[in-house]
Amino acid sequence: MKKIFKKSLSVFLALCFVYSFPSFAANAEYSAGDFRLEARDDGVVIVGYQGSEENLTIPSVLHSEKTGEDAPVVEIGECAFGYNNTLETLTFSRNLKTIGDEAFCGCGKLTSITFSEGLQTIGVSAFAGCASLETVELPDSLLTLSAGAFENCDALRYVDTGNGVTTVSAAAFRGCDELKTVVFGRSVEAINKMAFAGCFKISDITAGHSIKTIASDAFDGSLDPTKVKCYFNSAYYDFAKNEGYSAIHTFVFSDITIEISSPTKDQYNVGETFDDSGIKVIASYEDSYDRDVTELAVIEINGTTSKPGEIKVSAAYEENGTEISKIKRIPVVGEAAAYTATFKADGSIVGTVEFTVEDETITEPTVPTKEGYTGAWEAYTLKAENITINAVYTPIEFTATFKADGEVVETVEFTVEDETITEPTVPAKEGYTGAWEAYMLKAENITINAVYTPIEFTATFKADGEVVGTVKFTVETTEITEPAVP
Repeated sequence: MKKIFKKSLSVFLALCFVYSFPSFAANAEYSAGDFRLEARDDGVVIVGYQGSEENLTIPSVLHSEKTGEDAPVVEIGECAFGYNNTLETLTFSRNLKTIGDEAFCGCGKLTSITFSEGLQTIGVSAFAGCASLETVELPDSLLTLSAGAFENCDALRYVDTGNGVTTVSAAAFRGCDELKTVVFGRSVEAINKMAFAGCFKISDITAGHSIKTIASDAFDGSLDPTKVKCYFNSAYYDFAKNEGYSAIHTFVFSDITIEISSPTKDQYNVGETFDDSGIKVIASYEDSYDRDVTELAVIEINGTTSKPGEIKVSAAYEENGTEISKIKRIPVVGEAAAYTATFKADGSIVGTVEFTVEDETITEPTVPTKEGYTGAWEAYTLKAENITINAVYTPIEFTATFKADGEVVETVEFTVEDETITEPTVPAKEGYTGAWEAYMLKAENITINAVYTPIEFTATFKADGEVVGTVKFTVETTEITEPAVP
């Protein structure tokens, strides 16, 4: 069987050897470094490679002779790197959309490929005969995985199709005789003819609910029926039941059970911590087949161990249109413990109140008064432990009203926590100096008046330029005593 697979590859390799030489057809191709390119409206296509790099990253952009500027590299053309004998690692750029037919066929030293999101198509036999390639992890953006894409990759051990591929095409991984693990993404619906034929060492298959068809020879000659079980389309396929590995036996989902195993207990005492680590949901199938579906089931846990009653574990599981729900009840026994709520104000105990978890509210003591403050107890929740509840005091806002000659000049808000306030300017008054009267900030509204003091002026009496006398007066003086005229 293996020799038959290799014949088709020899044809591919011969073609790749021919087509990998650069073509100099009129104006279609041009060079950019080690790459031969074709320019298109949507970007450039790599049609050939003349380099000798061992570790190659496909550039995101290369020069386009169509636009005269850099353009995205959108495609690797047919046989562009075919039969290259130097490449060991390969990394694709984010702009790449298509890898053409036989683009990397026969790259015998290629061990590692890094695919980038954005890739949509891998062509026919694109990586066929890459005999050293060990792992294939396809991006979720990939939509088309063509026939023979990774055929006869002799060292390949692990395959993940990603979550975009819907069909694993014919012979896609045929003849990969070291392949052990296959992970099908959530979008795979069909596994076509001979897709994994001749993969003699497959022992681990993972798949979701999306698979609808598996060709009768998709795994032809591949599976050890004593080792392989896999899960396809909401039913178990047991290869140990097969004859010739092509018939598929389906277990029909029939029931579920909820198992509570150690360290989770079948009964709890009040106050113990519930441990859900031992909860398992087991699906039962016809032919007495059981499967752990804990990760797939919907599990809800209701109840508390803080008071007598029960913990209710409910599970629901659906498979292939059949949904089954079950409930397991776990008793909680004993008496509810008593706890203490301690009420404090400014660090001093105001009162204590006993409660249990069955209490929804408790009778609070009165918050002690505090001059200049309003008081309330902080928010709290009654839970299975002693709690301390502190008084929260909020300063009351008072008003200082500044007046001059009976008129309001300004008001200023303050609290008992303020030591000073910003005073407005005392209004000017001709012939007077002004100041605010003395005041204290206390737990009440206050009025502060302007105090005006008359300024003292001097009347100087002179005769023939000589001072005869002086008299003091203010704006409030109505008359003064004059000295005798000399």
